[in-house]
Amino acid sequence: MHNLLAIKIWFGVIVSILGGAPLLAAELSYRPVNPSFGGNPLNGSQLLGIANIHKPKVEREVRSEAEYFQDQIQRRILSTISAAIIDDLRDSETPEGTYAFDDFTLNYATSSDGTNVNVTIAETNGATTTIVIPRSALGNSE
Repeated sequence: MHNLLAIKIWFGVIVSILGGAPLLAAELSYRPVNPSFGGNPLNGSQLLGIANIHKPKVEREVRSEAEYFQDQIQRRILSTISAAIIDDLRDSETPEGTYAFDDFTLNYATSSDGTNVNVTIAETNGATTTIVIPRSALGNSE
């Protein structure tokens, strides 16, 4: 009982002290940090650095000079063949042709109505891809 009376007295003292003191408050304000959302542009490099630290490292495949050279030659050959196909498609009335490679076969022919050219890539694993090219997109004079 004695403790309860002491608690009530202390509670009354604290309430009277806090109740008599003026309470001050300010308006809540938000200032963005990220410059993309209106923050200080000088924060950009720091935020980018922090993001790069948290980004997981990707292990890149190490290739030899011979493998890199082989890839370049393969790209160059495919580019030359694609240029030859485009020239044939552009210059011929009814272009048709086939190119066979180790991993895939490329067939191209004019559609039955003559308005499109169908290019079919058949891979050795059985997957096929068909690309339909309008004859007007080839830039020929028809």
